[in-house]
Amino acid sequence: MYQEIAGQQLEIKRAEQRGGEVDHSVASIGKLARLNYESEWPLRRGLTKYWEGECEHARS
Repeated sequence: MYQEIAGQQLEIKRAEQRGGEVDHSVASIGKLARLNYESEWPLRRGLTKYWEGECEHARS
């Protein structure tokens, strides 16, 4: 999805794990959804805003 938003093939850089980093993590808003929570920021919108910010930062 991120490459689609960027409109280009993005280079993935893999690095060694740093000390103290979590090996695996899982996030779920399942409990919040059962309380009728709806995110105001769908994933695509958030990634798009982030990409726009990164592009702006690179130009400055």
